[in-house]
Amino acid sequence: PPEPATLDDCADRIKSLWADAQQRLLDIGELLDWAERQFKAGGQFIAWIDASLPFKRGAAYQILKAARALRSGIVPHEVAPAGYTAVYLASTLTPEERQLALDKGVIRPDMRRQDLVAFKRSLRALPQATDERATLEAEEKRLLAKLAEVRARIAALA
Repeated sequence: PPEPATLDDCADRIKSLWADAQQRLLDIGELLDWAERQFKAGGQFIAWIDASLPFKRGAAYQILKAARALRSGIVPHEVAPAGYTAVYLASTLTPEERQLALDKGVIRPDMRRQDLVAFKRSLRALPQATDERATLEAEEKRLLAKLAEVRARIAALA
């Protein structure tokens, strides 16, 4: 193609090609879905990926899951991020987490993979803190009971 006249022309062409590339990845996901339905039994699907495709199983799985998430509406088209990895990560959220991400604007067309990773970490951090507190409180209760037992034994010796 001819060289762009300006940086804005260049950016517009890159954006157009990027959107086309992302759509092609989703088309690839639909083809992967078809192939999996046809050949999943007996490990043929995985063997086919390994032998025939220019990417590894992990990428195939994420592209497949992203295409399914968009087709099913799990990740709505109107707010779907461009990259298949971001769509895939959005599909791994629970329905409640996904709704929260939509409500907070985390899932959006310009979302990056790292935005969703940070969101997931923030969600997962809260239960861990609660779990740690519960663990510490249980340990405190156990130690106080042990202390009461030791004091009773000391009192019995006196």
